[in-house]
Amino acid sequence: MTTDYIPRSDAGFDIFQDNFINGVQPKLMLWGIPNTEFTALTGLRIAWNMAWLKAKNKDTRSRADVQAKKDARKVYQSALRKFVMEWIAFNSKVMDADREALGLNVKDTEPTPMPILDRAPDVTIEEIRHLVHKLRLTDPLNPHTQAKPKGIRYIQVFRCFGEDVPTSVEQYHLAGDATRFIYRVNFVEADEGKMVWYIARYVNTRGVPGPWSNEISATVA
Repeated sequence: MTTDYIPRSDAGFDIFQDNFINGVQPKLMLWGIPNTEFTALTGLRIAWNMAWLKAKNKDTRSRADVQAKKDARKVYQSALRKFVMEWIAFNSKVMDADREALGLNVKDTEPTPMPILDRAPDVTIEEIRHLVHKLRLTDPLNPHTQAKPKGIRYIQVFRCFGEDVPTSVEQYHLAGDATRFIYRVNFVEADEGKMVWYIARYVNTRGVPGPWSNEISATVA
């Protein structure tokens, strides 16, 4: 399958995440998934459930409720994607039937050729504003186009706080998945003045990530 496994609608997303969490929880030990990783997801699930409960009632919701729902989904959805990539997609203990039951894409029985990820996106700082960084993500072979390379689903953007250059990719944490050539990273007041390092990589339509980009850095204004 080449379509995104996460539904676009909020109602569909709510059904998906509920099925996913309930399907993974009883198999944590069988699949070798640490409880701490799953607990982090369930905390975000609680925040989503509370926000969605308020926002889905059109008669009583406020603009703040709708925005809170959007924010909760963005964070939760990003964490779900990361969890799938790290613990489900390439876990040999998880069968394709399990992935299908979780609502995920499964491998074709007769695989079609997938794009070869032989390069990373170029990452530059497009704009720095108060508590906001805007990154420009471009194809190094076609720097003047805004389009992603053929066969690329999205770009994973990772960040790391610190004055010194990170020495390992393990020091970075997923900031989010970019589907456009401009990606906005938001911060909180406590981050002001901190140095942030960024790296990124392409992910193709099969969910396979490519090589890492070079790191860039900027200070939170």
